[in-house]
Parts: sequence; structure tokens; C-alpha cells
Amino acid sequence: MNQVKQRKLQLECVEWFNNRYPQLKGLLFRSSHPTFRPIGPDYGHNSGLPELALTYKERIQFFNMLTSESLINKDQTTNNAILKDQGITVYPIRTLKQFKSTVDAIIAYYQVDIPTL
Repeated sequence: MNQVKQRKLQLECVEWFNNRYPQLKGLLFRSSHPTFRPIGPDYGHNSGLPELALTYKERIQFFNMLTSESLINKDQTTNNAILKDQGITVYPIRTLKQFKSTVDAIIAYYQVDIPTL
């Protein structure tokens, strides 16, 4: 049940981002795919990676999609620590409202000028 809620949240976040920032469409993307898990790390898959990544102004931000019942698992904790050591932020996201305010703050912080279409 949690995976269904997490996927729904992820879809809502991507849809909102693409509507709010159409000129940045494609810069928010899925960083992992559960279908790839069986092929293993030899093909570049790493269990525990955050679900979404945002590249903007030469930086990358990651987002873990969680529900109110979700806990960050061992693989996520390990990967989040590795990313943090590299200076990369991983945001735990539990609601669309939280995602919106986080992304708007990131864009506002780094924004020089977003070109219009």
C-alpha cells in the first residue's frame, strides 16, 4: 500500500513541477526504477536511491518519496549519508505541499533568471 501512495505522490510532484516550471521540464526525473532491481548493481542500479532528482543551476537535489507511515530504510540511510558526504541534499517528501515549498525555495535560491518559452 505504501508503494502505491508513494507512486501517486511522485506522479503528483512531477505533474506539478512540469506545470509550474514548463521551461525546466525534464530537469526533474526519476532517479531509480523498481523494474530494474532484479538486474542488480552491475548495471548501475543501487537500491535505496531517492526516487526523484532535480538538476538545476549545475546542482542536483534528490527527493525521497515517503508516506506518513513510511520510514527511511537501511539502504536509503546508507545512500543518503554517501550523498551528504558529496554535498548533495536529499529531501524527505511526505506531501505535495511539502514538495512544492521545497522546490520553490530551491528555484528561488539559485534563480538568476528562468527563461520563458
